[in-house]
Amino acid sequence: MVKAKDLPDGIRCLMGKHDGPIVVLLAKTHGDELAGGAVVETVLASLPSIERGKLYIGIGNPLAARENKRFIDTDLNRSYGKSPPKGYEGARANVLKPLLEHADYLFDIHSFRKPAPPIVCYPGEDFSTLEKLAIHLPIETIVYGPGLWPADRDHIYADTFVCAKGGFGITVESGYLHDMTAVQGVVDGLHEILQLLLGTSGASVLGQVTHLKTYFRAVENVVAAKGFTFSKDWQNFETVPAGTCYATADERKYIAKRDMCMLFPKAPASIVEGNEVCILMEKQFQKQ
Repeated sequence: MVKAKDLPDGIRCLMGKHDGPIVVLLAKTHGDELAGGAVVETVLASLPSIERGKLYIGIGNPLAARENKRFIDTDLNRSYGKSPPKGYEGARANVLKPLLEHADYLFDIHSFRKPAPPIVCYPGEDFSTLEKLAIHLPIETIVYGPGLWPADRDHIYADTFVCAKGGFGITVESGYLHDMTAVQGVVDGLHEILQLLLGTSGASVLGQVTHLKTYFRAVENVVAAKGFTFSKDWQNFETVPAGTCYATADERKYIAKRDMCMLFPKAPASIVEGNEVCILMEKQFQKQ
C-alpha cells in the first residue's frame, strides 16, 4: 500500500482512527474538467474528520490541470491497461496504479465534453452496492454493464482497473466541462457516501432523501475501423432506432440491431482507428 510520504503529486491522505475501507476520490483525470475539479475541491475544503479507513483525495492529472488541457501526451483515462502508453500520462498511471489496486472504492469525478446531465457509470456486476451508493447522489441516470469495458476487456480506464483488482470503481460525470450547476448536489451526495463508508463526523443525513433513478445497461463499446465517420453529430443519450446506420467506415457500416442510446460519441478530431468511439446502451427501468 502507498505510504503517506510516497503519495503521488496532488494526492492527500486522510486516516481514520479505526480500520475501514480504502476510498479514492479523484478529479481532473482530464485537466480541463473544471466542474469535476470543483466537486473534489469543495469536498476537501468541507470534509470533517473520518472515523475509520483511509481516504485518498486529489487530482488525477496535475500537470494537465495546471495547464487547463485535457492531457499532455495521451488520455490518462485510457492509460491503466496492461501496457501503459509512453509519455507523461503513462508515467502518471504507473504512479497511481499502486493506489488504485488497493482501493475498496473509487469515485472518479469527470465532466462531459458535450452538454448533458450528470450520470453515474459502473462497469462492475455488484448491483446491490451500486444501488446502495447511487441512492445518495442526486443523479437520475445510472449506466452499468459490460459495454463500459473496452471491447478487448483490457482494464484501461480507472474504474475498470479498480474493478479488475476486486474493488468497486465508479465514474461520476458531473455535467458539462465548465457548468457548475450540479456541483453542490454531487458534493452533498459524496458527503453522504463518505459518511456511510468512512464514518465522517457531523450530523447524519443518510436516508433523508431518495432520488429517482433511470438505469441503462451498456451493451457495446464500439471501436473505430479505418475511415470511421459518424452519420451525424450524435449527442449523449440520443436514441439510435433499430436499423439506423449511425456510422460508416471504409469497409463496413455500423447499424443498430435494436433501439439503443448513444453515450460518449467522440468528436471527429478525437477519433482514432482501433480506439473506442462510443458506447451503445439500452434503457432498462426507473426506480425511486
